[in-house]
Amino acid sequence: MEISVNENLVSVETDFLDIYAAELLAETICNVFEKNREKLVLNMERVEKVSTPALQVILSAAASFDDIAVENVQQELAKDIALMGLKI
Repeated sequence: MEISVNENLVSVETDFLDIYAAELLAETICNVFEKNREKLVLNMERVEKVSTPALQVILSAAASFDDIAVENVQQELAKDIALMGLKI
């Protein structure tokens, strides 16, 4: 499982954000937050399935950053992400 970071852009490089990936995602988002609290862009192009812990990490990030955008969401996940109130 790999997550790449470019300033405020976090790209998830896995198809399943499970509980272990959620931990790494949380650490990565915290590092971005320490440098820039204004905006987080989360690229989920390769993600096909998201666990509840990973959703909780994303919701926590949405509550922490001034702005958060979730990009390149698979059609199957788009409805779930939109239900959380996040921009896609």
